[in-house]
Amino acid sequence: FDLPNQRLYIAGYPGDKEIGTLWEATGKGASRNLLSNTFDHTLDTYGGESGSAVRVKVKGVDQIIAVHSSGGVFSNEAVRFNKEVLGTLKRWLKSM
Repeated sequence: FDLPNQRLYIAGYPGDKEIGTLWEATGKGASRNLLSNTFDHTLDTYGGESGSAVRVKVKGVDQIIAVHSSGGVFSNEAVRFNKEVLGTLKRWLKSM
């Protein structure tokens, strides 16, 4: 995906909202960190949303491409799914 031009979506439970309320945000991807599998994004997030799925729509269907990991004043960061991350998730699911 061309992240800087891709519309991204996230849903989570931000700590600055009423407890137990789900909020969704949309925005554009930003820069990629070429040294890792992380990227910056401009989605409006708050503490408590780490671990939320970052999604894109492909032909009208949501696809999860990353997990929101941290936030800052000007941008936020997500961990992009790759073979290593997906392999870890699969191992965790098998152990359940």
